Amino acid sequence: CYYEFMHCIQHLSFKPKWKWVQFMKQRHNEHHYFDEDGNYGITNYAWDRLLGTYYEKKDRPRRSPTVFNLGYTEDVAVTYPWVKDLSGGIASGHPRRRAIGADEEQEKQA
Repeated sequence: CYYEFMHCIQHLSFKPKWKWVQFMKQRHNEHHYFDEDGNYGITNYAWDRLLGTYYEKKDRPRRSPTVFNLGYTEDVAVTYPWVKDLSGGIASGHPRRRAIGADEEQEKQA
């Protein structure tokens, strides 16, 4: 229950009051946005330190190419085409830009 609560907090758009939870949220967001191969910790980063997967954003400044598609690329779609059918396609780029592109496409078809 505690783990799920902490994981939920890290994915909601609010700033926790406790500095420690703020720190954990920052590290976990780096896991999602900069390098999925580290900063796995949800409730603490002890295992990341022990196993060598802990990092800080300054160590990996480039954004992950799979931030918005979770690694589901054209190559992966060849193996798992049903995911593309169920999810509406292969995501690329920022979601806001994709939405703008979809609106423009609909206007062209009208």
